[in-house]
Order: sequence, then C-alpha cells, then structure tokens
Amino acid sequence: MIDLAQNDATPTDRGSETTLQDAARLYLGAQDSGVYASNATHILERWIGWAEDRGVTNIDEVSKRLLTNYATRLRRRTESNAIAASTAQNYFDVVAGLLTYAARRDWLQSNPARTEAAENELPAVDNGGRATQQFWSPATREELVRWADWRAEDALDHDWMDGEAAVRDRALVAIFAYSGVRGSEVVRDPRDDRRDGLNWDNVDFDGAKLEVYGKGMETQHAPFPERARRFVRAHKRRQNPPDESWPVFRTRHLPTLYGGLPDDVEGVTPANVLDLYREHEITPPTLSTSGARSIIEGLCEESGIREDGEKLRPHGARRGLGDTLYRRNPELAQQALRHQSIDVTNESYRHVQTGEVSEGIDDVLE
Repeated sequence: MIDLAQNDATPTDRGSETTLQDAARLYLGAQDSGVYASNATHILERWIGWAEDRGVTNIDEVSKRLLTNYATRLRRRTESNAIAASTAQNYFDVVAGLLTYAARRDWLQSNPARTEAAENELPAVDNGGRATQQFWSPATREELVRWADWRAEDALDHDWMDGEAAVRDRALVAIFAYSGVRGSEVVRDPRDDRRDGLNWDNVDFDGAKLEVYGKGMETQHAPFPERARRFVRAHKRRQNPPDESWPVFRTRHLPTLYGGLPDDVEGVTPANVLDLYREHEITPPTLSTSGARSIIEGLCEESGIREDGEKLRPHGARRGLGDTLYRRNPELAQQALRHQSIDVTNESYRHVQTGEVSEGIDDVLE
C-alpha cells in the first residue's frame, strides 16, 4: 500500500524523472487547504498503486492512454455501483490536479488527463435512475466513516476540537452508515414528542441491536453490527453517562441545555452545565434531527465528500445500505430495514431489478 504521508519521506524533484510518489508529495505539500490535501492523499495513493501495477513509476511515463484507461476503470466501478458517478469524477479531478501541477513544473508537456478520449470515458454525473432520492454509495459510506474516524482520533491526540464531540459525531455517522436506522429513530424529532431519540438503555451491545420507535409507531429492534458498535462503545466511554437513561446523542446546543435545567438552578456556565445535570439527576436533551443533519453536512464541508455533487443526508445512508444489501440478498435488506413485507423492499429497490434485467438482455443479445 502506498503511503504518501510517511514522515521519513523527503520528496525529490528530479525533473521529468520525478517519481509518481515524490510528485504527489510535492503537489500535496503545495496545497493551501489541509482538508483537501488529506482527502486527496487517499485518492492519489490508490491511483499511484494502480499506475505502478501497470509499470508506470515516474511522472514522465504518464500517458494519455493511461488516463483514458483510468477513466474507463472509474466508469466500470460506477456501473457496478461500487462508487457514485460524482465520486468517480472527484477521483479523476484529483489526479488531473496532480498532472496540471506536473505540467506547470515542466515535468510533462501537457496534462494527459484533459483529453476528449478520457473525458468521454467518465460516467455522466446524474442520479442513476433514482429520482431525487439520495443513496450513499458503498465508497461514499466508507469515506465518510474514515473521515469521521480520523477526525475523532486526531482531535483526541492534538486537542484542536472537543474530543468528546468528535467521538460522538463518529458514533452518529457509524450508526447511520451501518444500522439502517431513520434519523427520527435515534435522535429527537421536534415534530413528535414520542420520538425523543435513543437512550443508553435502548442500546444492547451484547445482543447487537437497538431498540427504536419505528415508523409504524411501535417498538422495533434495529440491527447494530460491530462496525457501528465499536465506535458507539468508545463514545459511551468518553461520555461516561451517570446512568442508562441518558441520551446516546445529547445536544451540545447551550441554549437548549440551559433550558433543560430547573428555573431555580443558578450559576449555570458552559463549563458546569453538564455537572449540574448530573448533580440534579436530570437527563439532558437529545440532539435533534436538524442537529444531526448539521453534523453530517459539517463533515461533508470539511472533507469535500459528496454524493452526486450534494452533501450527504442521513436518510441517504439507510437507502444506500439497503441498496447494498438488496443486491446481495433481498430478504436480508428487508430484515435490516424492517420492512413489513418483501414487496415493500422490492418496490424501494426496483431500480436494481431494472438494471439486472437490462444486463440480462445484453447477455442474451451478445
């Protein structure tokens, strides 16, 4: 695995014979945005590994044919639903950015990515026949989880933001990404007093399930796979709730926290507000649905992660997970999404069936 971020690597400018890895390190080091550089690093590491597998190790060996083949690879990954069209475009644009930099430094005569042949191979950025509904692709899902994970660990290590908040945000992303829950099942919906979000006594780590108030206004058990559990465990340790009645995702909105305390409580400050909740044995308010959306949007803003050019929305995680499961096992998708019948699941993922029929026609006519 290529590691462009290794600390002992000193990039060397050898002109046109500069290695791909050194060229990428010099390019990333020239970026003003640390967020862009962090996101681009992973993309360039994968691309360089792919190029080196094809015998290309120096920047002057990068050809128009190589970039056209890379565009073709991205298109095929989109067609197999491994990544979204917008993600493919983003990957290609990052590589093209490196090659523009190479041309400016006279390592290349021109940018081999900006050719008609390569551009024509890239998938068109559209909604994939899914109307206006957002689906998180598998690649987008993993990118957001990785970003939230890096952010949490870096916040704890370097104290550049509240570590508890970053760990909470990572747990929220993981539950959306892997449990197939609706937002109003895990955080507070201001429009419905019955939907006040998950408390810790709704979380069963041993049984791998979440007790939620489902769409049918009844208690249901949502799946809670280990990919989500490990981040939620870390969040619980960091939050250290005094009892199981505390919300899994409490609000950090100070006016809301202040308003949740009795009127006779005095001397409330940002530093002691949670201590007062503990002292008076009061459960703090839960994060709202709009607050959860803001967290996801904020992570997208920081990382540049998009789905079909748009910031991610929580319900897109549920649809995307269902799409992934449905392609493997429709009955598993039905169970994970807690649909009352397989007919509901089939209707929700009709685009998958249509695509498979189209592929079958192509196979027969070949």
